[in-house]
Amino acid sequence: MAKLIFVIGVFSILFCSFIIRLSSANDVDPKTFLWKYGFMPNPRARGSKANMTDAVLQFQRFNNLEQTGTLNSETLRKMRSPRCGNPDIVRRSGIRHQLLIRCQKSILKEELDKWAAVIPLEFLESSSPDIIIKYPTWWINQNRWNNAYNPYWIDQHRVYSARLPWER
Repeated sequence: MAKLIFVIGVFSILFCSFIIRLSSANDVDPKTFLWKYGFMPNPRARGSKANMTDAVLQFQRFNNLEQTGTLNSETLRKMRSPRCGNPDIVRRSGIRHQLLIRCQKSILKEELDKWAAVIPLEFLESSSPDIIIKYPTWWINQNRWNNAYNPYWIDQHRVYSARLPWER
């Protein structure tokens, strides 16, 4: 009998802790949520009521919800839904979107060394090279599926906000 009471007690504790954890996972602090996912610059900023309204509007617009600027039930339901931990909006403070030349050279050298390890070629850096690697627009358009297998593909004929190394 004591074993049965013990088992029921342990089961009750585990079940209650699961319910408490589940209910706390559904509780969302809107300010913290909007800050964490990039909709609000700083949850403790002055004039935070205007910031909060703007952040809620931006969140609603981003998630195709009715844009009221208020935390209605539909907005809160969307905030409580499961999602990844990455922000939806990335603020650009202190983030570099271009690699330094030395980083580019280091990456290129590392990749060419991998080729040289398996094929009889030697790659040397030169100020007057006899081989120039270039990807012209006409070549890219020959194969419409060429970028389906490489997540780092850059099409030369597209306009990007960053200046690419060969455009300098």
